Amino acid sequence: RLLLCIAALQACGGDDDAGMDAGSFPEDASTRPSDTGTADTGTSSPDASTVDAGPDDASMPIDAGPECEPGAMRVAPCGNCGMGQEVCSADGYWESGGTCLNEGECAPGELETESLPLCAERSRLCSASCEWGAWDETAPAGECEPGRTRSVPADCGAGEFRDQLCSASCVWEASGPCTPDACGGTRRYSPADAEEICIPGGRFVRGSTLRVDTQPVSEIFISSHYIDRYPVTVRRYRECYEAGVCGPPYSPSFLTADLDALEEHVGVVVPTSDAHRFCEWQGGRLPTEAEWERAARGPAPREVPFPWGSDYPSCGRFMSPRCPGWDAHVSSSAFLGSPGRFYEFPDLDSYYGVSLMFVSGREVTADGYDLVFYRESEGESDPWNRPAAIDATRAVRGIIYQEWSTDDERFLFDRYAGTRGTIRCARDAT
Repeated sequence: RLLLCIAALQACGGDDDAGMDAGSFPEDASTRPSDTGTADTGTSSPDASTVDAGPDDASMPIDAGPECEPGAMRVAPCGNCGMGQEVCSADGYWESGGTCLNEGECAPGELETESLPLCAERSRLCSASCEWGAWDETAPAGECEPGRTRSVPADCGAGEFRDQLCSASCVWEASGPCTPDACGGTRRYSPADAEEICIPGGRFVRGSTLRVDTQPVSEIFISSHYIDRYPVTVRRYRECYEAGVCGPPYSPSFLTADLDALEEHVGVVVPTSDAHRFCEWQGGRLPTEAEWERAARGPAPREVPFPWGSDYPSCGRFMSPRCPGWDAHVSSSAFLGSPGRFYEFPDLDSYYGVSLMFVSGREVTADGYDLVFYRESEGESDPWNRPAAIDATRAVRGIIYQEWSTDDERFLFDRYAGTRGTIRCARDAT
């Protein structure tokens, strides 16, 4: 009888090890655990929604087999909107068969950004047809080129000027206190390419023992005066030309050159007579040879071969025939004789801050050339060898940068006789 009861309990799903008897279950079948359900054992049995059926076949890559018949050819898009030939490989897949032809300028969606002078920036976007769109300004131009200096009357009293330095963000920042202008307080400081420098009165060392026409070496007194910081630019001379005062220059050609693109460039070569007319038209005059040399060399007892000092010219200061990349530089030059834009050479400034006295070409002075003038004017103050006529041969100073080489002894004190040259004006102190 006992064995029959145990067998009956097992048939109803009971478990003699669970410590339960038949009285622990209600007789109502609806309240009993289902024969096919999950027993209350503290764990869950997997159902159809949670069974791991293995990898999803739909997500697996399907090899569709060969794409083409080996050896077949077709023309297909390639590169930046181009077209090229494709050849079917031995295993039945398309491969590039040669050069991509008729490509566009760029890849669709590509963004190009370009830095411009004075911290300006512009960008352009490539279209869906692989063509560059128009340039858009993304950063406006600043006030100045980093590293440049100037003196202005900003926030100063009458007749005083303050030095300013152009910051890395192309903004003028004060770099010194207000100081009196030793030349009278009428110095011109704008436009930027027409800025003047005050050369205070004093003595300087004139001459050199390396040339016959620069002897003897002696100290000369020069009165205070203004001198242009930069050689005359295309913009300034163009105004004189269009006013009918000055004739056409030798270089650049005002008939064929894009003058708007050249406005900031120095190196305008003109006859000595037009150099004289230009400076008069500007309210000034040509500097005497002694004024030019003092502005370049600095006060006594300073004796240096170059405006910036004694360091030999390096390719980092300016491009010359002895520098790597010279041929490419010449082919891209704005015009023959121009080293570049007026503000591009801060490392060439002289003791007084006068720029480009070394490589802007041979600059016309107010003096007629005389082989023995240094000897005849020794000990004089403000020496001037008055020329016989406005178009007479003049003393010209400086060098043409294309002619500089390691074999030359063309230093700051070299003198030449010439009937043409570049221009830098001076003006008497007031």
